[in-house]
Amino acid sequence: MVSQRFESDKGRRLLLTVADQLAETEPSRILYHIFVDQTSTVPMPVTTAQFSNAVRFMCEWLETRLSPSTTTVVGYTGPNDLRCSILILAGAKTGAKALLCSSRNSLEGKLALIQQSNCQAWLSSSEGDAQDILGEHPMPSFVIPSVSELIRAEPVPVYPYEKSFLDARWDLLAYLHTSGSTGNPKWKTTNSGGVGQFNPALYDASVSYVWHRWSALFRPHVRLDPPPSPISMTLIERLLDSFPMNSAFIPPSILTEMAKSTDALNKLADLDLVISAGGPVAPFAGDIISRHTSLQEIMGSTEGHWYATLPTKRPDWAYFQFSSETGYEMVPDRDGLHELVFKRQPHLDLTQPIFVTFPELNVWHTQDLYSVTFNLSVWSFESQIAGVSNLIQFCSEARNPVHVCYISSIGVATNWSSTHVGPVPEALVQDTAAPGTGYGASKMVAENLLYQAANADVLRLTVCRVGQMSGPVLRGCDHGVWNPKEWLPTLIRTSSEMRALPEDLGNQDNIDWVPIDLAAHIISEMVFNSDTSDEARPQFFHVINPSTIRWKSVLPLIRERLQNHQNLPADVLSFNSWIRKLRNTSGNMSPVGEDGASEDISGLKPLEFYESIRLPDRIG
Repeated sequence: MVSQRFESDKGRRLLLTVADQLAETEPSRILYHIFVDQTSTVPMPVTTAQFSNAVRFMCEWLETRLSPSTTTVVGYTGPNDLRCSILILAGAKTGAKALLCSSRNSLEGKLALIQQSNCQAWLSSSEGDAQDILGEHPMPSFVIPSVSELIRAEPVPVYPYEKSFLDARWDLLAYLHTSGSTGNPKWKTTNSGGVGQFNPALYDASVSYVWHRWSALFRPHVRLDPPPSPISMTLIERLLDSFPMNSAFIPPSILTEMAKSTDALNKLADLDLVISAGGPVAPFAGDIISRHTSLQEIMGSTEGHWYATLPTKRPDWAYFQFSSETGYEMVPDRDGLHELVFKRQPHLDLTQPIFVTFPELNVWHTQDLYSVTFNLSVWSFESQIAGVSNLIQFCSEARNPVHVCYISSIGVATNWSSTHVGPVPEALVQDTAAPGTGYGASKMVAENLLYQAANADVLRLTVCRVGQMSGPVLRGCDHGVWNPKEWLPTLIRTSSEMRALPEDLGNQDNIDWVPIDLAAHIISEMVFNSDTSDEARPQFFHVINPSTIRWKSVLPLIRERLQNHQNLPADVLSFNSWIRKLRNTSGNMSPVGEDGASEDISGLKPLEFYESIRLPDRIG
């Protein structure tokens, strides 16, 4: 029976003390069922007393080998088993803060984390696991005890920890890291207060990246850890057949497989709840599964843990429902989109772990990881270039050369005609003056990295340089439209608002646009028909329209359409004059919307891009 005081302290309980409290009041309560190794067929129960004692044992083990201080950082690579949880608690108690490093990180990524965190020692789950790290960065290293050794350890005296929640809430608990999908992973700190916020009354966490096991400490339920082997549909079905469960956390890829199997769906139907995260569940799979059981998608971040959301009804499984009691807001952004923004609310401190991670902030914005923004400098695309480097590293570890089709841009050679004669060749471009924008320069850097890797037989390379994509034209695409956020649809919409059209488009005046559906067919042919033999050299293709016309050829049609739509004449100005008119419009010509509120001229957002493609004013 959980004590009344323990229950009333929800949201203010410390992981560093809660295990000892449970071991004292409920020593025989089962927290986990675990498979100690890949050969185990029957899971071993782990009680609160065993878990608490394992943490104490690890405290002694760390102190004997490391003599840790408050600044000690200890890295760890190994299976995501119960040792991770034990190491975090023991490390925080002794001062040896754990840096949990994913085994999927490249060597470069691991070394980056070591440097960022000033890591002083390395732990691994078995001999030889850290040889690549130690070869580049020598430091003390140790193999930690197995899960079985920790759980079955002889009784160890309580390791004292006297701080209260208020005293310890800002204390560092452990180091995590980002996924590294756009470059080297970056370390992130998490503290005792942030993890304590997994357990307020409205938060019902059953899983979390590293913290998914903590829920068993705060909720009267038992967690079943899968065996230490790759997750598959077969494994999930075997577990569902063998053990009674109320809910399950299953990755999206496995759910997609299970949605195609009648037997698997029948097993899911016996559950009250299926939770998924790490990416969207395929719509067809989610629709099928939600007819058999309740499906809930959850999301979170390294900095903010899981975001507290409300349960949705079965038909709404693909949506997230945010409560006003969490301080999250969907703030209008642009083009009908909204951004998820976290706003600090003092009375909601138990449901806003993001502000435990960032106590100095009052507002935290989520942002897109990648943006095709032409007016940024090449340095703004450093993380995307690092992502290409990571891809090359990934290919280098494959048994056979991997065929990479890289979608590049004709922007790698926007200024080609300024210093070269003739068309841009379907070959590597190394002239650093050729790109006209930072975006184009970033694409050129990525092409050169991949080209060098291909010449080193790391991969087989096909580069498709695409230009301006227009709306779809093939049969069945009657309702398709040109992406309204792109520069040309925005230009036309802006011209309508200003009642003025440009007579030219600067250095984009030559129209060689390709309908997006035709481009997709072309690229598909290149991917599946390219030469990928051992003797194949890197191949470059330009996906552009061979039949080109000038902007002035389509201008009369666009002008007529605008005038018929507005029943007002549209002036025609030089592109430079049109840009000046747009710039002047920002101060005193914002149109008024239907609700009487002033609206921004559409083109003010890509104004810098228009500036970048304009030609100098003619003299004389």
